[in-house]
Amino acid sequence: PHISVPTTAGTGAEVTNGAVIYNKDLGIKHLIVSHYLESDIAVLDAHMTTGLPPMLTAATGMDALTHAVEIMGHPNTGDFTLAHAETSAKIILENLPKVVADGSNLLARQAMLNASAMACSAVVNDFGAVPVHNFAHAFGAACHIHHGEANGVLLPIVMEEFADFYVPVADRLKGVFGVEGEGRDAVLACAAAISGLLEATGHPRDFARHDIPESKLPEIAAAIAGDPIAAFLPLPMDLIETVCRRVCGWS
Repeated sequence: PHISVPTTAGTGAEVTNGAVIYNKDLGIKHLIVSHYLESDIAVLDAHMTTGLPPMLTAATGMDALTHAVEIMGHPNTGDFTLAHAETSAKIILENLPKVVADGSNLLARQAMLNASAMACSAVVNDFGAVPVHNFAHAFGAACHIHHGEANGVLLPIVMEEFADFYVPVADRLKGVFGVEGEGRDAVLACAAAISGLLEATGHPRDFARHDIPESKLPEIAAAIAGDPIAAFLPLPMDLIETVCRRVCGWS
């Protein structure tokens, strides 16, 4: 029997048939999908996450939120999948500040575990274009940045710089984030709400603390363009460079 017990509320890997492996020789992260990776039972026990420090709690929570938002970004996602993604995002928005402020809050910790599992269940049900993860995988491989932190920093910035991608689902997003506006304005308001969540949880807003030299831009850009997930949605190079400059603090 394959029994999975997650110790973070982030990846939701306990309910998926996928895994991500870092290839040192190629300097990229590979996505592996196999039925043998599926769990027979997933045990979501909040007690297993109470020792997680605030920063990792925030970062893993942002990973889960990114899963939910990216699936909401698919215009034709199914009703069952959308129900999981939307509910997950709402739970995270309500409970992530609580668990960062008080890691012993079992009710909030359990809610985050549930949301993490639901968000990744949505990913498995409707996998497709996920531009934020495209960037995050590449930064993780090229600069060794924690996946949750990478997603947290990138999520609002990619939404701002790639707002037109999210315009078809603007009404869906603003309903979850409780913001006003139409079309592009609604998308930007959602991105601002996410930035506010980062601020409230003490999560980094950029990668400045990693001191990434600007000379690595060609390597990082190539990793983003060549990431396996880019097959679902190739990202234009001007977008790649703009996002990289913003998240790294390059002028």
